[in-house]
Amino acid sequence: MKWLIMQVRVTLHGWLKIGVGDPDGLIRLTLPDGTDVAGVIEAVRETSPLLDPRACLTLVSGASVPLDRTLKDGEELHFYPTFSGG
Repeated sequence: MKWLIMQVRVTLHGWLKIGVGDPDGLIRLTLPDGTDVAGVIEAVRETSPLLDPRACLTLVSGASVPLDRTLKDGEELHFYPTFSGG
């Protein structure tokens, strides 16, 4: 049986990149084909436990996407912390 895999590039911005070995917040992941955004978050939280989908904006190809959005090989995800205050 052949396993289908894909590679995605994740960039964490702001304080979300604390704990990530790359100073630019870059993480490259190899995941099962058909993984969605929630699956990427689960994989990234092993390295960056600060990543909380309720407190960040997720972009793929410059557009905000839901957690159930299925990813394609080679796509890039960006996670930005949300801010509040006044």
